[in-house]
Amino acid sequence: MTSIQTVLALGANLGDRLAALRGAITALGLQPGITIESVSSFYQTDPVGGPEQPVYLNAVVLARTTLTAA
Repeated sequence: MTSIQTVLALGANLGDRLAALRGAITALGLQPGITIESVSSFYQTDPVGGPEQPVYLNAVVLARTTLTAA
């Protein structure tokens, strides 16, 4: 089965942000059909627009997948 490279942008701004992002990355890596190739550093960013909210913690995941969009 052919795999394609994909880029996923992750962000969290509630509770333990780092634990939430690490948990999401771990869960992605355990999903059949997804292989994590690399993970960026974590970056703190200010929210833009919308209501008043906490600062975000963000990361980008580079992965390969055999899953379809359907």
